[in-house]
Amino acid sequence: MTIATLANAQRPQTFPDCQSGTSIPFNDGDKWGYLTVSGITIPPQFKSAGPFSGGLAIVCTVEGCEVTNTRGHFYDAHDVRPLTDRASEETVRKALRERLANAKQTIVLVGENTKNLYRFVRWEIEISQKRDLPIIVVNLNGSRKLDANRCPAILRDWLAAHVEFKAKIIQHALDNFPDEYTRLRVSTSGPRYYADEVYRKLGL
Repeated sequence: MTIATLANAQRPQTFPDCQSGTSIPFNDGDKWGYLTVSGITIPPQFKSAGPFSGGLAIVCTVEGCEVTNTRGHFYDAHDVRPLTDRASEETVRKALRERLANAKQTIVLVGENTKNLYRFVRWEIEISQKRDLPIIVVNLNGSRKLDANRCPAILRDWLAAHVEFKAKIIQHALDNFPDEYTRLRVSTSGPRYYADEVYRKLGL
């Protein structure tokens, strides 16, 4: 289960490595998708689409933002469409508890304004903590450690894995951090990082 911040995905100023086969954003009217020199890889369907970095990109619809890989498979962000800014706090919290009921772990995408987002994002984090779910913090700015300037305060001293916004290290954390969290949660707190050697072995 993924928690996505409402980061704004913008059209890139340049289109890197087009000839290499890297998918780049393109627009068809008011819809954005992705293509390579070989053709369309993800059909136009988004309000905005960011460039790929490490195999992942942020895409946004009118309902919110999610993370996709180059095949258009989503790292499932919470569907907030039934909830609006007019919904009461208890209504929102109840809906979030229901959506997190079957979650095994949580990903928090941390961008420039994440620490200022209270509704949805903070409440999702609080519910994840109360449910004792392993939390993986993904830094959109490329940091491999706790980014105190962007990370929500509620997570700064929490036992969570902080990783770079790259598909391979995110998958590594998803595969390995839950067991580490189970071992350490009783006696340890604070942010956890992966050594540079782990990144090197993953080709990062």
